[in-house]
Amino acid sequence: MSVYYLGRDARITHEVFESCCPQRQSFVIRELEYVHTVREDALFSVAASPPVRICSAGASGAAVLVAVAGWPVFDQPGVSAGGLVALAVAWSAVVLSRRARRRPLEVRAVYRGRLVCLYRTADRQTLGQVTRALLRVLEHNDDAR
Repeated sequence: MSVYYLGRDARITHEVFESCCPQRQSFVIRELEYVHTVREDALFSVAASPPVRICSAGASGAAVLVAVAGWPVFDQPGVSAGGLVALAVAWSAVVLSRRARRRPLEVRAVYRGRLVCLYRTADRQTLGQVTRALLRVLEHNDDAR
């Protein structure tokens, strides 16, 4: 028996795909069809990037300073209002990036005529390893036929 992937929550051999995510399950490799990963929305992938997270947090801090110090220092209430608008926009980016980081990534397939989730994780690297191992098994099985 050839083991293509062995991780904490998944095992892929030349005959079977076993995973614990989202629940304990086992699939016969030769019965899997249309294996694919669920793509993220472009907005979520941009929002989860480190520069967006860092800049939105920094912009939130700057906007708070402008909103609090705007009217007394600059003697213009419009500056405080602009600071509050900037704060709302920056805070929305912070919330969106936080949601995007927690969003699960999935490998799905059609198994015995129904769409199933083979594997779910929040870690991109682990998802890539599982996907590559599964593709290698499928290619190996196609070559063996």
